[in-house]
Amino acid sequence: MRDLLYIEICAFALVILVLMYFNMRYLQEKFLLRQKLFALMILTLAVNLVLDTIVWLIDGRTGFAATIIIEGTTLLYVIISPLFFMMFALYSTLLIRDRHSIGKKTVLFLILPILVNTVLTILNLYGGFLFYYDRHNVYHRGKYFFLISLIWLIYAVYSFIFLVSNRRKVPSRHVFPLLAAMIPPLVCGILQLFYYGLDLVWPSLTISMQIIFMGIQNGHLYTDYLTGLYNRRQIDYYLEERLRVRKKGVIPIGVMLDLDHFKMINDTYGH
Repeated sequence: MRDLLYIEICAFALVILVLMYFNMRYLQEKFLLRQKLFALMILTLAVNLVLDTIVWLIDGRTGFAATIIIEGTTLLYVIISPLFFMMFALYSTLLIRDRHSIGKKTVLFLILPILVNTVLTILNLYGGFLFYYDRHNVYHRGKYFFLISLIWLIYAVYSFIFLVSNRRKVPSRHVFPLLAAMIPPLVCGILQLFYYGLDLVWPSLTISMQIIFMGIQNGHLYTDYLTGLYNRRQIDYYLEERLRVRKKGVIPIGVMLDLDHFKMINDTYGH
């Protein structure tokens, strides 16, 4: 019953990811590096969900074929699982900085935990200090299993500190969805760490991706693509709210200027 419930949760999460991925194809910013990275995050998360489901289903199955499948799948899963968190950290960095302004130290910092995780996973084949399977092919955490969670946590802490410390450099509508997206996996990760057998991190990350995707969609709904300024729809909402809470009859007013032949300036120097 528990296996069936987990399969249903993962299947539902995969459907959401597939819908998000194909919707990304219609975004105006799909050619930007940040949006390409977001699409890659969706694919990586989907792969992790599939691998985690396979490990979950085969756990405890005996036989040579089951042993090969479960050990190979688990090895691949543990190696690629931090990639999602690394890409999330990189996505957060690209949100604040242009890709050309990301220093080599930042890139090295983001790559180093991935390399450490890969080395530890390979060494685990000879020691079982991270995880191991008994003679019945039942999964067990090793003595130093926390190192895997620590690598995930490094990326999460980096992303949080980076976004909070640089939140004034970009509009809050860009930063808030990323900060809100950290809450579901944080809560599920803590529960999973203390309650052995509970596996909710990857499904919860689907909720996180949906939060970010909604933020991207809202950006397209309320801002002008060329200038990045709020569009007419957002102006109407803003004025309606200000009129509702106005004090002593004071309301905001705006002035619109129409300059003749300004198109030549835009065409020459850009919008």
